[in-house]
Amino acid sequence: QGISLLNFQITWSLVTYPLVMLFAWMKIMHYPGSWYVFVVYLILYFLNALYVIGVCWRVSKDATHDPYPVSLNILRA
Repeated sequence: QGISLLNFQITWSLVTYPLVMLFAWMKIMHYPGSWYVFVVYLILYFLNALYVIGVCWRVSKDATHDPYPVSLNILRA
């Protein structure tokens, strides 16, 4: 379960960090709409937290399947 969690968090970081960089670039360049990028990042951040809590709850009930289906297999056991 630990490797799956790390793979998911690495994948999640690869998705969300470009949003932070895009927000910073848009803010520096004074482009309109940078606030929307920040809001999308915040929504994804809270969805990630809720997803991890939900997975912890599901794993405590039944740990027979992989709870992180959408992740790159960067680390292997």
